[in-house]
Amino acid sequence: MRKAEYIICLMSLSDVEIMLNVFNAEHLVDDFLKSLHQQTYKDFHLIVIDDGSTDKTVKKIEKYEDKFDLTIYKRPHMGLRESRQFGINKTQARYIIILDADLILDKNAIKELIRPLSQDAVGAVGGILKGRGNSTVSCSYSLLRDFFYSLRTKDGQTDWISGGFSAVKNEIINEIGGYPAGVISEDLDISWKIQKKGYKLILNEKAIAYHLDPLTLKEVWNREKNIGIREYHLAKKHPRKTLIIKRILRFYPLLTPFILPAIIIISLPIFLLLLTLSVIIISCLIKGSIKHKIMAWLTFNIMNFAYSTGFVLGFFKKSN
Repeated sequence: MRKAEYIICLMSLSDVEIMLNVFNAEHLVDDFLKSLHQQTYKDFHLIVIDDGSTDKTVKKIEKYEDKFDLTIYKRPHMGLRESRQFGINKTQARYIIILDADLILDKNAIKELIRPLSQDAVGAVGGILKGRGNSTVSCSYSLLRDFFYSLRTKDGQTDWISGGFSAVKNEIINEIGGYPAGVISEDLDISWKIQKKGYKLILNEKAIAYHLDPLTLKEVWNREKNIGIREYHLAKKHPRKTLIIKRILRFYPLLTPFILPAIIIISLPIFLLLLTLSVIIISCLIKGSIKHKIMAWLTFNIMNFAYSTGFVLGFFKKSN
């Protein structure tokens, strides 16, 4: 049986525990921990679960032992989901904040993630991710994410939250059984389970973190393809939530080989008109320069091609 190695012992208990999962993140943890140390809310216990790193990640984190109430668990590499579930099992606080190492936090991020949890009806809280890449692709990706936030949020409530920048009540995450096993979109799975229990999901626009977005279209493709694979298995578990119109519309690329030739042959002007309209719509809805709007349109289409491709590939990929 594998045993966790305690490197730094628990020094005190808090109502808030921050769970950070890391794997070969030596190039990221300094920026993350510096931003965490600058938080206006400081009454928390930091739990780090190292998932078998082979670089200097743990040594870099140990340098912050005098700055945080800190516990580090060192484990063999088992993957993010199992690593997060391990952390959930170790937490004792009322509120758990789950963060990824590639974030740089706004100084009020922790305070704003916690604040809505004081309401009994709220089960979990997510924050706003903003891009910190400097390529045209990453900037466009960030613009699209801002647009998607507006589509899935109404009066502060949202239909799902990003697990790598979120806060949840300990009692509730354990009530729903924690993190799912296998190849599945855990953010959506957990969010929908919380909603099914009757709790609200809140997207707090004042909770802000800066995230490393894909720098190239190839990275966008790989990211969205993997999301598609995971969401195929999610659809088997939550068919009514997954197979709704706004999600089904993402599969339009699968029809392209059949419809596109007919459109071009039968009615090229209509095809060109629809193509032009799609550019105009993206240009009107997405903020930014003309260059970024054009790249956002291209990125949006690549995202959907990759997602639908991944969804089909998910049929051939086992969930465990």
